[in-house]
Amino acid sequence: MVKNLIFDLSEVIINGLLGVERELAVTLGLPEKEIINSFWGKEFEELLTGEIDEDFYIDNLIKSARWNISRAELKEAIRRNFHEEVEGVIPLINSLSQKYKLYLLSDHSKEWIEYIMTVHPFLNIFEKVSFSYEFRMMKKDPAVFPELLRRLDLKPEECLFIDDHQRNVDNARLAGIDGIRFLNAEQLKEDLLKKNVFC
Repeated sequence: MVKNLIFDLSEVIINGLLGVERELAVTLGLPEKEIINSFWGKEFEELLTGEIDEDFYIDNLIKSARWNISRAELKEAIRRNFHEEVEGVIPLINSLSQKYKLYLLSDHSKEWIEYIMTVHPFLNIFEKVSFSYEFRMMKKDPAVFPELLRRLDLKPEECLFIDDHQRNVDNARLAGIDGIRFLNAEQLKEDLLKKNVFC
């Protein structure tokens, strides 16, 4: 029986980096796909696992991509993108919180989360929020899920994990946690009902 719902944050509840390429395409005069692809890679993962800080990551990104933008401008664009909410999800979360305990597990940098917490008060609805920089590993590492269960003292069979990446859902299942791949709020409602989770 499901008692605990564990949500991803980016692209499930609010925008993460996806979407920032639209604003930057205008600023930089470059194709959106080229811009968003420049963010990914080894240093991005090091940022999310707390091995490097945001300024180091941004400075190296600007240098390697040869972008004509300042560190401050890029950081502001990223933060503006975090304000965007995924349609229909926050009312759904508010409803679910009346019947279930809600938790958050997200791949994110410390600096970005510190900002996000100031602009999205709905995050206070979660019993506990957990991030990759605290675990020093991302959700693509299956070891994060047993560690999450240990830290929160939760039973896997009582949890349901919601994430927009199938790989992360699959990794949660390796730890005995059932999951739903998120596409949109309506699909999530339907899939929750199939698992006897009622909004």
